[in-house]
Amino acid sequence: MDFLRDLLFLSGGGIDSIIFAAIAVIAFIFLIGILILGEAADFADDFLGFDFDSGVGSFLSTQTILAFLMGFGATGWILTGYGGLGAVPATAWSLGGGFSLMLPIGLLHKSMSRQQGSTNVSEEDAVNRDIVVVLDVPADGLGQGRLQEMGSTRTVTIRTEESVPLRAGEVVKITKSIGGVYYVEKGAG
Repeated sequence: MDFLRDLLFLSGGGIDSIIFAAIAVIAFIFLIGILILGEAADFADDFLGFDFDSGVGSFLSTQTILAFLMGFGATGWILTGYGGLGAVPATAWSLGGGFSLMLPIGLLHKSMSRQQGSTNVSEEDAVNRDIVVVLDVPADGLGQGRLQEMGSTRTVTIRTEESVPLRAGEVVKITKSIGGVYYVEKGAG
């Protein structure tokens, strides 16, 4: 038993070291779990509300908070158990240890989130793009068009702006999109 206490640096620190050690170990277990589970654990960001869905990864994510807790706990664990510091000075130093681990993890997370791509083109991005009519469009009705986007093809609902019928095979230009319906006009090249 003394070997285990010495191994964990708990012989000189008492309850302070145990608390700091628990924080570090629990954060480490959760962080490794998230890394192993990958996207399956992404629910934590949504569930806990830390990912603000800004289009680019939020700096304040589950991973960065766990990295902070791991650095905080490990620093406090070492300073109270091995360094002989009291709880208050160890806590102040542990904040620095937590932030020093949180910062690179957060920057890495944000950088990797920026690299994520999508094959979907938003409705606004589709405006002024050419589209091929695949299902005839009556003068005041709906039809379908095939939209090429980033190497894939998507079939969408289209309506003519000019109240003239469009035949399958014609190439037209998207002028606007309202509620998932793309308005088109002739004159595409």
